[in-house]
Amino acid sequence: MKSRLVSLGNYDVKSTLPGEVVKDVAFYDYEAKYIDNKITMDIPAKISDDVVAVMRKNAEAAFRAIGGLGLSRCDFFYTDKGEVFPKRAQHYARIHPMVYVSLALGQYGDFLSQN
Repeated sequence: MKSRLVSLGNYDVKSTLPGEVVKDVAFYDYEAKYIDNKITMDIPAKISDDVVAVMRKNAEAAFRAIGGLGLSRCDFFYTDKGEVFPKRAQHYARIHPMVYVSLALGQYGDFLSQN
C-alpha cells in the first residue's frame, strides 16, 4: 500500500492546515531531511477538504489526549485508497527550521486568529 506523510501543527489544541512531505529520495532519512535538502513541504497539502477536516479533528484530539501544551505536531499516513492512519503526536520543546510546525506557522502567519 502506498501512502503519503501528512503533518499538522497544533498550538494549544487548535491545528494548522496540513502539510505534506514531498520526497525526492527512495528513503526519507536524516540526511535527506536536514543535510541534502532532498525534501520539500507542500503547504497546504493537496488533499480534499473532507480529509483535512478528519485530520484536524484527530490532531486536536491527540493533542488533548497527550496533555499537550504549547506547540506540537501530529503526523498521519494518507493512503492511495483515501484512508487516514495516525503516525504520531509529538510535543516540541525546541523547533528546527525545517520542522513542519515552523514552516506552517511561517506560511499561515497567525493561524490561531484565522481558525
